[in-house]
Amino acid sequence: MRQALAERERMELEARAQQDKLDHLSRLGVLGEMSSMLAHELNQPLAAIGNFARGMARRIEAGRVEPGPLLSASNDIAEQAQRASGIMQRIRGFAGKRPVRRERLDLRATMDGAVALFVSMLPLAPSLEQTVDDDARGPWVQADRLQVEQVLLNLMKNALDAMAALPPPQRRILLHARPDGDHFRVSVADNGSGLASEAIEHLFQPFFTTKPDGVGLGLAICKRVVEAHGGRLWAEPGPQGRGLTLHFTLPRSTPEPDA
Repeated sequence: MRQALAERERMELEARAQQDKLDHLSRLGVLGEMSSMLAHELNQPLAAIGNFARGMARRIEAGRVEPGPLLSASNDIAEQAQRASGIMQRIRGFAGKRPVRRERLDLRATMDGAVALFVSMLPLAPSLEQTVDDDARGPWVQADRLQVEQVLLNLMKNALDAMAALPPPQRRILLHARPDGDHFRVSVADNGSGLASEAIEHLFQPFFTTKPDGVGLGLAICKRVVEAHGGRLWAEPGPQGRGLTLHFTLPRSTPEPDA
């Protein structure tokens, strides 16, 4: 009996390790898909730093060493360097490998973090609106922060891909969180071309994809992550059949009495 229990514990530990590894690879996959966007976004502050530095050098070479313009350019360089550093810190935090940690999360802050990371990787971000319907218990959930950010980033990336045919000014992503019984529901909606009902039925199956260059694992992994938290993930057509809305739920958790 003791040997059987030890073997079962060993298998559970191995399964958990494999799950952590898959989650890590999934986050790296999302970043890989957005690498060209990320490179473009990082190039902007680096190019600005180069321009400010060259401008300062030209002023010094011409003997124009008034402290005001040089100080202003130095502050601009520091600001752009801080911007690039902030992007890299968010990337490292998201891509880092670590064990799953379930904790009490402020869902609003977690959504803010995922949106900041998503926007930081885009040269031209779509219109993005966030709303949270709160109540006396607050938007608290019991979940792993990085895994929730992973799900949100995947859903926003899919929403962006679905709007590829629209001019950038017309692309809109709506994030909405609201109480749903013992859970909080998060919805991510786009105004793209939408999907046929047959495609929606298979949307979360591994290796099913509607993208020419997709591998069909992102949403399947999102579904597994959400269900492992005790929630569910599903999709619905948008209003008048325009766009697609993906919903997922997470179990609610009240804050500490003194929070």
